[in-house]
Amino acid sequence: YSDFLDKMQCNIHANGYRIPTEAEWEFFARGGSANDATYDPVGDYAWYKTNASNSVHEVKTKLANSLGLYDILGNVSEICFDRFDEIDINTPITGADAFDENGNNRHLKCVRRGGCYTNPERTDDKVGGVSYPTGCNVDTRGQPKPPYEKSLYGGLRVICTAD
Repeated sequence: YSDFLDKMQCNIHANGYRIPTEAEWEFFARGGSANDATYDPVGDYAWYKTNASNSVHEVKTKLANSLGLYDILGNVSEICFDRFDEIDINTPITGADAFDENGNNRHLKCVRRGGCYTNPERTDDKVGGVSYPTGCNVDTRGQPKPPYEKSLYGGLRVICTAD
């Protein structure tokens, strides 16, 4: 897989189905805003350790966010197109590059976002007055995994780019 994955690039302008970049995922999770979305109480929007009975749940059994998206936080973490790397305001929307400035492959692990049903609630630290489960908040980046690796805790969100 590594030779194939090394050559993959995201063309956000092509028509068709794909997984989102990390920047797109965060935009969706923030409800289409640059500000933090409020998921309060978080248990109305996300499955996590306290309310999930240690299992994945059917999609659309919790409330949607302001863009009408379900399960953006919790249930399963979602793989993004980007390779796991440091990101900042200058990172392009197509994500962190798989290669460094010398053309060397950084790694094949992709970013995961959104948290999952095993994340415990974080009661010692609140974000905007809401106790989010650890990992089930907008800005947390999950454990990177190769995109082809099966996981009991991860999934993907398919998006469609259209004219």
